[in-house]
Amino acid sequence: MELFKGKITLELFSVVESQESKQATKSLAHEGLSSEFLDELWALTEAKGYYVQSVAADLNKAGEATPQQVKTINEAIDSAKFKDDEIRGNSKVTRTQI
Repeated sequence: MELFKGKITLELFSVVESQESKQATKSLAHEGLSSEFLDELWALTEAKGYYVQSVAADLNKAGEATPQQVKTINEAIDSAKFKDDEIRGNSKVTRTQI
């Protein structure tokens, strides 16, 4: 048997309104990176046949967002929400009491 080790790389972007402090702004940017979300990534990856040793995410300020960046990111997020509903819809179980 041979062992392979590697990484999945996701380059993440989040656009948020500036808050009263840098820490509050950074916290807002990280809002969607909950332990539940990271657990989902872990489970999906292992369900595809890969052992996951750790999952982590961190966002750092990359500068001010241009109007085009805001538009592009928001369009991608809106499109992905539809895909997320579709994927989750296929895995949900509906129970009907008779």
